[in-house]
Amino acid sequence: MRKTHYIFLNGEKFEVSEEVYNTYNRSRRYEDYFMYEKKTGKIIVEGEKVIFKDSLEVSIQKLEQEGIELKDDFNLEQTVLLKQDTSLLKESLATLTDEEYEIITEIFFNRKTERELAKKLNYSNVNLHKKKKKILKKLKDKLIKTIEL
Repeated sequence: MRKTHYIFLNGEKFEVSEEVYNTYNRSRRYEDYFMYEKKTGKIIVEGEKVIFKDSLEVSIQKLEQEGIELKDDFNLEQTVLLKQDTSLLKESLATLTDEEYEIITEIFFNRKTERELAKKLNYSNVNLHKKKKKILKKLKDKLIKTIEL
């Protein structure tokens, strides 16, 4: 009686020959072993010489040796959320027209006053202020839409 062999790909079950089944499992075991070895590192002894091969994972000690200082109050979750927020802001800024983008970057990133920018762009102070408010509302709406998805 012939034994039936199955492999699962993307949640689907496929019937395969014994040769395909063995090859697939061999490659999975090799990948698992390779990733384990890469994560844990290893020590190689060659006569009196001992070599340590680094792992893919980085320890705090390794970071400190490289001159990267982690503060005691370092919060990974906050850092990841901040990067995500920054990414969302960049995406939202990319949707602005060139004029809108210039107004926002000059005021908020280059720290120009509304009066200075209005003079540079030949707008009245009131007109520039209204444009800025409109752009900020546009950004806010875009960010809210993105977050709600």
